[in-house]
Amino acid sequence: MGRCILLALCCALLGLHVAFGQGTRRLRYTFSLFPVYRDSSDYNSPKIYILSTTDKYQVTGVLNVPFRSLSYPFTVDPLGMSKISLPSYSVGRYTGASSTTITIEANGDVVVYGYSQYSSYQDSFYVIPVKHTGTEYYISSYNHYTSDPGSYFALTSFFDDTDVTIYFSRQYSYSGGTYDRDNPLQLKLNAFDNFLFEVLFDFTGTFINASKDFSVSCGHPYTRTVSGVDTLVEFPPPVESWGSYFLVTKFRLQSSYTLRILPSQNNTLVSLRTIGLNDTREVTIQPGSFHEEKQLPSSLEVFSSAPVMLVQYMTTDNPSMTLVPPLDRTKRSPLFLNSLEATYIDVTVWFSSPDNLNLRVDGASVEWEEILTDESEWSVVQARLGPNNHILSHDDSTVKMAALAYYDGSSHPVMYFNHLDNDVDDQAPFVYGCPQDPIMAEMPTNEEVVAVYWEPPEAADNSGLEVKTVSNYNPGDLFEIGSTSVMYSFEDVSGNNSTCQFEVFVADVSPPLILYCPSNLELATCADAAEISWEEPQVHDDSGHVISNNSHNPGDKLSIGNTRISYIFSDSSGNEAVCDFVVTIDPKECQPPTVIGLIVAIVVFSLAIVCLVLMIVYMIVKTVRS
Repeated sequence: MGRCILLALCCALLGLHVAFGQGTRRLRYTFSLFPVYRDSSDYNSPKIYILSTTDKYQVTGVLNVPFRSLSYPFTVDPLGMSKISLPSYSVGRYTGASSTTITIEANGDVVVYGYSQYSSYQDSFYVIPVKHTGTEYYISSYNHYTSDPGSYFALTSFFDDTDVTIYFSRQYSYSGGTYDRDNPLQLKLNAFDNFLFEVLFDFTGTFINASKDFSVSCGHPYTRTVSGVDTLVEFPPPVESWGSYFLVTKFRLQSSYTLRILPSQNNTLVSLRTIGLNDTREVTIQPGSFHEEKQLPSSLEVFSSAPVMLVQYMTTDNPSMTLVPPLDRTKRSPLFLNSLEATYIDVTVWFSSPDNLNLRVDGASVEWEEILTDESEWSVVQARLGPNNHILSHDDSTVKMAALAYYDGSSHPVMYFNHLDNDVDDQAPFVYGCPQDPIMAEMPTNEEVVAVYWEPPEAADNSGLEVKTVSNYNPGDLFEIGSTSVMYSFEDVSGNNSTCQFEVFVADVSPPLILYCPSNLELATCADAAEISWEEPQVHDDSGHVISNNSHNPGDKLSIGNTRISYIFSDSSGNEAVCDFVVTIDPKECQPPTVIGLIVAIVVFSLAIVCLVLMIVYMIVKTVRS
């Protein structure tokens, strides 16, 4: 199926937003719409499926169609899925620039699949994430049914000034020139640029490279195989993600398949062994060409002297095109997939173990159909799964896995192609629950420390294994007044580290404690003012530092009447305590100092006269008696 409408997913555009760290929203996918077969025809809107890869936290993000000013915020529950239906619109059909960028940003890892439908025909796609794109690609298509339209491929650049060179597998005419492998076409693209090519031949083997990372999608909206006509489209992986060992088998309930092998290096030697038969053959392939095996009924083991790309075509019933996962570049379990619009989905699963009893779907055992068992330490099984999300996993976490998912002409790989062998893990754990704001607490009165509690952050790793956590403080630890930095470090088994840092702030909300505050004072004076002294207040604060701001000081001269004496004590947190008292000075009647002196002088003089008179009388009396 998948005829007439083609949602090609060009994975690109790394330069939209800068990643600020774990748990921060960043660009993870970019893609664009392919042209419809007949621009005048209505078709069902393309759908994007965004799958969560963790059971520990909720993922939020936004899908943007920037050139149409459309935004679709989304939230994906743990191990859940969010479906976004995009508006149907024509993006043109012919060679030239096309501003059709779609971006997906999220604050956690997600898996993205695409689905498009015209009438009853559909196709599905696995979108290669930005981090798995590269600078070199070979592309594939198939024989087209008519000359209108031709095959298509689309380029999406990530950065400004991206120089792209296209080595066509056959002569291609564009803008007055003719181009092939000896005379490549050169383009310069800027960030967000999409360039669409309509090619009226099977361009399989065409090589494209660029000065910076970019992405490409390729296929045919209306191609003919042995038994039918359908849409074929895929995201080719960059050359650096190719592999050298494959086990190829026909799709479930299909009788045969066609295989194309594309090399990237000169004189690539490929060995093909039909499993179950004494039939091994070798072929040598050159870049720009491909080796094709048609209508194969049996499973095939493929070795190559250099990395190659294998493209498998389902050529019975409704045709389909997909990429065979290289087993030397597979992922450890689990894998995440969705049935998309179908009520069921068939899967082919490769895993590096003979034990399929512990190969599970959604944690449960499945009755697998064994295709190959312990073939060079690999096994291949198939099954039909129900609708919605599914998780493929193995009880042995070291088992590597790959899968293809397909339904009635719609097919796509499941989370495949790593730049590095999976034994090399350079991805740091993903941190969630890291506090974005300081943890606030209050210091109790008369205490010097307080226990502070918070919900500790956690981390999940792409390995699925436990993450080592180290922190300088833990919930319930004692903190002093002020701000303290708390640091969590998370390390996976490969030594990759992530951190979470936040502040614990203990606020001093207790005012200084006044230990002594003078009582009101009262006295009287016959003067206009009097110098007054008092014992100053005594104060204590947990911070150990108190500032005093007082209205008067002991020894100040105060006027008659009531005077309020205020002491305002403040600590370093701005908490205040006040001590105030009133000094009352009453007036009283007093003789002027000069009158009092005169009276004293008169009294003294009078006493002196009296004494003198008494002395004279005494002398006279004594004389008379003598």
